[in-house]
Amino acid sequence: MVHSPLASAVVGCLVGLVFYLAMPAIVPERMPQRLRLGAAVVVAVLIGLVYLFVRGGLDQG
Repeated sequence: MVHSPLASAVVGCLVGLVFYLAMPAIVPERMPQRLRLGAAVVVAVLIGLVYLFVRGGLDQG
C-alpha cells in the first residue's frame, strides 16, 4: 500500500485546527492570537510528521 504525504498534511491540519479552536479551554488565561496560531501550526506539523512516520513504518513491515 502506497502512503501519500498529502494524507499526513490533511491529518495534521485537522488536528491543528481542532487544537486551535480548543486552545481557550486548554489554556484559561488570555493568549495573544499570534501565539495561539503559532502553537496550532507547531502541533499540526508535529502530528502530520508523526502520522507520516507511523503510517510509513506500518506500511513497510
